[in-house]
Amino acid sequence: MTTPRSVTPRQWGALMLTTVALSHATALPAQTTAPATTATASTEGGEGGEGGEGGAAQSTTDAQSNLNTLAKADGYLRAGVEAYRQGHVEKAASLVAEAHEKVSDTGAGDLTTPIDGLTKAITDAAPQADVETAYATAQTAIAEAMAHDTVSAKGELTAVYELLNAAAEEYEDSVTDGKIVNPIAWEEAHGFTLVAADIARRLANGGATPAAETALAAIQPAVDAFVYVDTAPQLLDAGLLPATAAQVEFAALTVK
Repeated sequence: MTTPRSVTPRQWGALMLTTVALSHATALPAQTTAPATTATASTEGGEGGEGGEGGAAQSTTDAQSNLNTLAKADGYLRAGVEAYRQGHVEKAASLVAEAHEKVSDTGAGDLTTPIDGLTKAITDAAPQADVETAYATAQTAIAEAMAHDTVSAKGELTAVYELLNAAAEEYEDSVTDGKIVNPIAWEEAHGFTLVAADIARRLANGGATPAAETALAAIQPAVDAFVYVDTAPQLLDAGLLPATAAQVEFAALTVK
């Protein structure tokens, strides 16, 4: 099993991201209110802001921190399943191990059992259908844990932003001199983007806020950009994920 790599903590500047958003976004809703919470650097999971978890939309409540952590864990799981689909068993196991470590660090012990089930399916090189079933079980447990704490629509969009900001940093880490040299980081960026889209879609379908539809529309091009050719991950436009994160951050700031 590949040992999960360490990630160097960095943060995207909120001003830079908003500038990128304004240059890329179309038909974004006008900002109607100031953010309801104070922007401070996150210490979620004791990671000192890994994945830029200190953006302008960041809430510092325990519920928000838990949501951000669980969404990130789901992103690792999704990345592992996607890697497994491409035949990369060791990479898949490494990504799932990162999810296990994240939920263990936060004391969410009830989530480790379903994640262990997914790990076993992957390390046993089980049929794809069995891996998908194991992931569905783990994802359901994570979704139930997410629903345990009440978080506003603004908070959920903040979690979407955090995922996309992390995806942007992971993708940057995956590329050197125009080549993908760290495919696990690419997979992490992919997984975070997929989970971000799932959360935004659920909010949009539930009619929670028009900003969720704006966020989902902004995320979809990023989802579509993650492609494989003969199981090899392909390059994205370098500015796509930072711009997407900025658009979602801007949308979150319009929600009361």
